[in-house]
Amino acid sequence: MNSSELALYLEAGFIDFNIETDERFLPKILTNNQQEQVKVLENLLFELEHCDEFFFSVAFVTNSGIACLIDTLKELENKHIKGKILASQYQNFTEPRALRRLLQFPNLELKIITSDYNFHAKGYLFHTHATSVKDENYTMIVGSSNLTQSALTVNREWNVQLSSMKDGALIRQMQEELNQAWDDATPVTEEWIAAYERIYGEARSQRQRAYTKIHKLYKINPNKMQAAALQNIAALRAEGKNRALLISATGTGKTYLSAFDVRAAQPKRCLFIVVYKNPAIVAGLKRA
Repeated sequence: MNSSELALYLEAGFIDFNIETDERFLPKILTNNQQEQVKVLENLLFELEHCDEFFFSVAFVTNSGIACLIDTLKELENKHIKGKILASQYQNFTEPRALRRLLQFPNLELKIITSDYNFHAKGYLFHTHATSVKDENYTMIVGSSNLTQSALTVNREWNVQLSSMKDGALIRQMQEELNQAWDDATPVTEEWIAAYERIYGEARSQRQRAYTKIHKLYKINPNKMQAAALQNIAALRAEGKNRALLISATGTGKTYLSAFDVRAAQPKRCLFIVVYKNPAIVAGLKRA
């Protein structure tokens, strides 16, 4: 990407969306949308596969988040692509196991913010390949996504992705923020993780107790589809019918509906059968 190409991308992104350009460098909002089958993770993997250096700064790092990237991280290790990952001790949510997995990569530097417990920044910076020093450029993703599986694939996160030449003001500001945070951070070692594990365990127990209290206050009520179906089932049962068939799309709440009806009927016993149509799953169940 050269300066004239970038000018075209910026014009399309900020002035007129009708201009035809390469979508890779367009300014865009990244979010997880199950209906459109798009994930923040896809953009992250793409940038990792096309960069020659990267820098992540996130509040939370979990094992599930690393699992999403593990194959790509191994490829980057083989290609000797260097990266920095900065996590935070915010709420002691970052998982020790995730830090240990990252330590296994010799091409990665790993640090954690321990002095500022309110550090909650989430940003991803990629230095992209260039045909010349003049065309050197960066892509940045800044928003709400931590390095967790939920944030990268499921949660309704909002992130902004922008591309810039190396001397762009926005990229310079982000580099300054990242470098300052990096200089203030603590290097993650096996000894540090071992000491952190006890703190993490206590914090996790407190979160679980708090979740249990909240969960007890939370009441699950039937949605519109479930309420209508329950009324129809009740009517059939009142007519002496003992069979009914419900056909509904995935994710509409059929399992909860079953539980609601069991609660309404209050049988002495209940048998709930799940049918697996995936041959691989069926074969695995038979082996088990």
